[in-house]
Amino acid sequence: MTVSRTDHKPRFAPEGLGVPNGQDWRQLTDELIGGLTFCADCLGREETVANERAQAVAAQTLLSGVSKGIAQAGNLIERLRQRYADEESEGIEAVTSFSQHPLVRLAQTYLNAFEAVGVVSLLVFDMPLPQQMRATAVKCVSLALQAARELRRAINLVFASQGLGTVADSCAHIGRLENQADAAFQTALIAIFGQPSGEHVGQRWTQNEAGTLRLLLALEALTDRCEEIAEMLLLVEVTGYGVNA
Repeated sequence: MTVSRTDHKPRFAPEGLGVPNGQDWRQLTDELIGGLTFCADCLGREETVANERAQAVAAQTLLSGVSKGIAQAGNLIERLRQRYADEESEGIEAVTSFSQHPLVRLAQTYLNAFEAVGVVSLLVFDMPLPQQMRATAVKCVSLALQAARELRRAINLVFASQGLGTVADSCAHIGRLENQADAAFQTALIAIFGQPSGEHVGQRWTQNEAGTLRLLLALEALTDRCEEIAEMLLLVEVTGYGVNA
């Protein structure tokens, strides 16, 4: 993602009333980390993946956390929407449309990430996992968890000027994790279906095969969503909506 720093005075400066601050974004990230941690722990316990009742409890618990994260992200969007309306009523000229505002787009990428975790929770605990699938699930969730933890560091860099390195470094690191998840996805496709991504289009699958493919796609999407959050954090920084606005 290529972005350039702008010189205009940011709208929704961090000190503005109702504008989400670093703590808000940290709490949102911690909720994402918590969901991925719980998912990884469940996948690592034989008594969970081998027991239907335990699977149902795990899925319900994970979905509860996902709902909380979605509600938090939605609340941030509503706060920004109100701030946007307040500034319009004060005659402050908009520098961008509401939906394209970097902070709004950042909150939306968090919504997408929580939805991705929700999809995984519905699929991963919905069927017995063969060993190959379980290993892939563990790896993909673990990589997404590492990416989410790196997002926590990037949040501190953008909104508090705390920590070493740059947001671009975090983006690059998360990009490498996403590449690893994509490689795990391709390896699993070949091992299970005998062909890589793209070659399964238009084929007829059994119900189990279709379910397995949906799960693989959902698992690979976890790190994609984290990478999108990182890119939005970089956009927030270079457009001046972070701590130095």
